[in-house]
Amino acid sequence: VLKNVSNNEDNQKLLVKRGALPALLALLIPTGDLRGSGQEAQLLVQVTALLRNLSASSKRQQQLIDLGGIATLAQVSSMYMSNKELQVNVARVIAKLSQHSAAIQALEQDPAPLQQMARCLREHAGIPTLVLRLTFAFGNLTANSDHLRQHIMFDCDMAGLLPGLLERYWQQNCKLAQANSNSGCLVTTSEEGAVPSDSQETESVLVKLVRLVANVTINPSVGTLVASEASVVEPLLDMLGCKRMAESEELVLSVIAALTNLLYYDSETNLLFSAENKQLLCRLLRPMLLEAHNVEALIEVARALGNLSRHPDARQWISELRVDEALAILLAHGDRDLVFYSCGALVNLAADPQTGGRLCREGGLRTKVAALLHDTLEDDPELLLVGVKVLSNLRLEGDGEEPWQEETLRAVRVAVTHARDAALAMVAIKTASAVASAGGQASSVQGASVQGGLPPAEEMLADLARRLLDSLPLSAQEQVDPCEAGLCRGPFAIGGDVGPQLALVA
Repeated sequence: VLKNVSNNEDNQKLLVKRGALPALLALLIPTGDLRGSGQEAQLLVQVTALLRNLSASSKRQQQLIDLGGIATLAQVSSMYMSNKELQVNVARVIAKLSQHSAAIQALEQDPAPLQQMARCLREHAGIPTLVLRLTFAFGNLTANSDHLRQHIMFDCDMAGLLPGLLERYWQQNCKLAQANSNSGCLVTTSEEGAVPSDSQETESVLVKLVRLVANVTINPSVGTLVASEASVVEPLLDMLGCKRMAESEELVLSVIAALTNLLYYDSETNLLFSAENKQLLCRLLRPMLLEAHNVEALIEVARALGNLSRHPDARQWISELRVDEALAILLAHGDRDLVFYSCGALVNLAADPQTGGRLCREGGLRTKVAALLHDTLEDDPELLLVGVKVLSNLRLEGDGEEPWQEETLRAVRVAVTHARDAALAMVAIKTASAVASAGGQASSVQGASVQGGLPPAEEMLADLARRLLDSLPLSAQEQVDPCEAGLCRGPFAIGGDVGPQLALVA
């Protein structure tokens, strides 16, 4: 009765006010009287169903977590492993609790329940509703905790389980798609482990599995390992080739995010960096960049191309497929993040003489980047910096043989000067603030900006913009006949070391 009336929000509040949460958890705590029988399990099915309804709000989620709810649910799960209905209910409650940040804190302090969650996944890998909810929970927990990423993958052996789950549900989804296209009807079965009756259900499971892959691979150790797993990489590439944004938007976005994270790890064992897979990725990402109207999808594709374009052969494919021209066009887009990641990919492409030269000659890249710098807000040093990096790499490698139009040169000089002045102003403000905080003693803040790593973006921007301005060719008005200026001299031999050149901007 309580389970049925708890569907109402007012009834939920009343039950919680009357102490329902600790009372229900007390019913779940194993005692000497509980022996794991079927009759006991049916009672616990009702209790966990009621808890699922009561855990809908953030406030009640925290109450349950503070009462030790996750550990209690894991104990119940371990006692009744064969009861599928109870396992699914427990997974539903844990999935709801995992949405609260307190769950991460609780499991970082006591990670034991994670072992049971992984065990449950292993034992009931053929129940889609259970796999969906537990992988959803794991995805939430690994979104913001690097400690849990490593613990779940290595200590709970999800590194061994996750590839199999991904491959299993992708194959099931493919079988359902084929059955639907051949007969127009769905395959139905009640046997655990057989093909589920709903292709949408298997796709929902895939979304959560791929999201988990994307989250755990933020950790370098996990990412390097997963990138070497064919049972992860191949299904991801297959999904990117088979699924379309219009029908499977969430899955496609998750796949691109996972691939982008894996592309970050430039190791010899990374399967994505085989020659075949690099070419395949360029071909698969191209239509998404040209046809997608979803800004989030465009951002993910630009991020993936940024990591992929570190390789010369990938840059060649990007250029041959004219993907680089699409990235250049996106510099005028209204979304700041999309512009930033598109510009980031162009940094690598501009460092390639062939690609950079063609983009200057046919794509007007210099003018496009100048317009970007001109329009960027002065308090956005990161975007200004990546734009100046593109022009710096073009100047060094990509545009050496491409003549400068007078109007383009003037626009670039004005835009880079704007970026330099904005950076110097930000540096001055930060320095003044640091001096004031140090009680007016400038010596105490000297060098503080570079402690612990690279200098801030505004300092890097000021330095790079200054060097770029010095390297730009002179305009017609600035050019002076050297003999008229008394600078003519006879030929001379070059000996010894040549002066240092500006290094390629990575």
